[in-house]
Amino acid sequence: MQRIQTIFHLFLSASLTSTVLILALLAFRKLFKKKPSPKLAYALWTLVLIKLLVPLAPQSPISLFSLMPQATQAATQVDSTLRQSAAPKPSAESGTRAAAQPNSVSGAEDPPHPSGLAAPPPSASAPPASSPEGNADGHVRWPAASILALAWLGGFAALSVCFLIGALRFHSRSRLFRLSDDPEILSALETSRRKLGIGRPIPIHETFGLQSPYLYGLMRPRIYLPADIAVIADSRQLEHILLHELTHFKRKDLWINLLWMLAAAMHWYNPFVWLAIRKMKTDREVACDAGVLEVLGERESAAYGRTLLLLSKVLARSSRTAANFSPFLEHEHEMKRRITMIAKFRKGSYRLSAAAILALLAIGAAVLAQAPNTKTGSAPESDSRQAQAHTASFNLVRINDWSKWFSGLERANDFAGFKYKVPDYLPEGYRLETINLAKYMDMKDNVVSMTVKTGYEVFPHEKAFELLASKDNLLETIYSQKQNATVRTNAPATWGPADPQFYKYEDIAYAGIEGTLVSTIQTYAWHLPETAKSFVWQDAGIWYAVDYFSENHTREGTLTHRSNVTMADLEKMLRSYVFPEQIRQADYSGEGLSFPLYDGKDLQKAAETLGFEINIRPTLAEGRLKLMDARLNKAGDRNRYSKFRPAVDMLETSYQPDPDLKPTLYAMNDTLNLYQSKAPIVDAAKMTVLRTLDLDGVRVTVAEDGNKLFDVFEVDPKKDARRQLFYLWEKDGIHSTAAFLGLEPDQEENVKSLIHAAALAEQTA
Repeated sequence: MQRIQTIFHLFLSASLTSTVLILALLAFRKLFKKKPSPKLAYALWTLVLIKLLVPLAPQSPISLFSLMPQATQAATQVDSTLRQSAAPKPSAESGTRAAAQPNSVSGAEDPPHPSGLAAPPPSASAPPASSPEGNADGHVRWPAASILALAWLGGFAALSVCFLIGALRFHSRSRLFRLSDDPEILSALETSRRKLGIGRPIPIHETFGLQSPYLYGLMRPRIYLPADIAVIADSRQLEHILLHELTHFKRKDLWINLLWMLAAAMHWYNPFVWLAIRKMKTDREVACDAGVLEVLGERESAAYGRTLLLLSKVLARSSRTAANFSPFLEHEHEMKRRITMIAKFRKGSYRLSAAAILALLAIGAAVLAQAPNTKTGSAPESDSRQAQAHTASFNLVRINDWSKWFSGLERANDFAGFKYKVPDYLPEGYRLETINLAKYMDMKDNVVSMTVKTGYEVFPHEKAFELLASKDNLLETIYSQKQNATVRTNAPATWGPADPQFYKYEDIAYAGIEGTLVSTIQTYAWHLPETAKSFVWQDAGIWYAVDYFSENHTREGTLTHRSNVTMADLEKMLRSYVFPEQIRQADYSGEGLSFPLYDGKDLQKAAETLGFEINIRPTLAEGRLKLMDARLNKAGDRNRYSKFRPAVDMLETSYQPDPDLKPTLYAMNDTLNLYQSKAPIVDAAKMTVLRTLDLDGVRVTVAEDGNKLFDVFEVDPKKDARRQLFYLWEKDGIHSTAAFLGLEPDQEENVKSLIHAAALAEQTA
């Protein structure tokens, strides 16, 4: 009996937490029923299914239930009440001991306590919790937990038997169904199998008594087609019907449906589970329709909708759905939603994008994990407050703070100062490289400039184009003739002096958008001109531009096209402009890219990426050295142009003499770069080791990179005689490398300060 109670406790807790998730998904469907793709809407129900069938889950700080303590507390209270009801009542002989241990049950079989704490040891004199209690009158009384557990088991068994009987009845009935030999039906079946890439033969039977086409059978699936539909449907409609049923087969919907039946049997007492199953089936059919339309294409979508309407006419005569069927039609009142989805179909619009898959994985991690145990104690709380205070107070203002760069759109929008649109379509192979925010000249607002690139570092295949947005008129700021402008070019001297850039404007419309085609022309005294083309337009008070074409030359004079977006891709991009929260396909996350640190939000993300706490010193050497830059460098970052490319993620902080302090002991461009990571980023064995130090109990190796194997500063030793020294140490699993360019005085004291800062970070971790 104790084992049954244990299982019941686990599934009851899972049922309660799943109810919270079900309500959240129902609210999501209500609020955003036009936003998520059908496949994503159906995939979200898989999270509910896993939660219902897997009551035990790892704990994680990103768990959704960490943000909803009331929900988890409710589950805990219900479970605790049941556990207490299973405990023995104090008797006249052992009342004192029983009162002291009210929850003493069999420890070996006890389920995990909801709070994660160990259950108290069982009382030596306590009877088993599963035993019925005897009162003074000698009547037997079962604990409430035992009664509920038995009732749950009985309901599970009864529902399982009902499902089994339904399956056996249909199996017996199916023997009377005739295997179809109609050439038109078999031809439609073969065409449908070929379109879906299904090699396995699937028989089709003509039936009487069933009013809707069905797919049935886990190990030996078969399609059951009502005979009257086989008569009234033409070959085109037959193909639509069979594509729908075969899509169910390809998506393994029958196996998933079996798991939902198991979940229904396990949680038969929870009405929200039954509601979830009904909504799931609706989303499943819509997702299946979307899958069929992806195969048929836009031109066939209207015809598919008419097939759906044809079958809806027979729905009123349909009989009750048997267990584990996959019917073409289930509920007449959901027909409107399916027809609406079909009417709005566009090729590729209902596929799961990479962003949607990532979002699904993130949501799954949040909802499937359990909330972590809460820890008590003044010291950990104090340390946590210190770490939070350091994160909250971190704010890095660079010298050129008028210009900022970002690796992802979300972070850039925190600083942009205005709301703007971006294309939800990027040409194949192109990915976001970087986003820049800058205030040029006397501009009050930022210009957002996004560089999108393909063919990284593979000349001449490397291509890029820019997307711009601004509240200011770009035709008057970026694409305008500047008086007395300084001409900057990297052209060789053999091309002759460069003339000021010339702008040519032409009214034009692309993708139905009225705008201006700006041709930028750069001429040289002794060389062919270089040109660039940009499309500029205004939308709702915001100016946009796409730098989509350029004709450049290498220093040797070879013609190249850094930007060369086709007109088809340009117009497709222009038609796809949406606000960031509406993005469904394009990836602007910057995942895998290095990113700068501006404030506590970036600092926290860097710490999570690295796996250890960070404490960045704003100054060193009694304020003479100032923090100038901080960034998280990702391993394998395709945009990292430095020759120094470690194979691990690392934090890079850079210090230089404070320009406001004069005079100074250092040269103004002397630099200290600190690199921190979980693994070494340089190999001391390949350097010239000068000495070994003991700084505050930490062994530090001092080395010189005479062969420039780790050229972090990229300076020419023939032109710059400053010494480059490396200080390497490891403490508590964190590898640190301090690289000095100059800064000869106080190097060891600066290293001590860096070691101390790291120690403070470890203490607050």
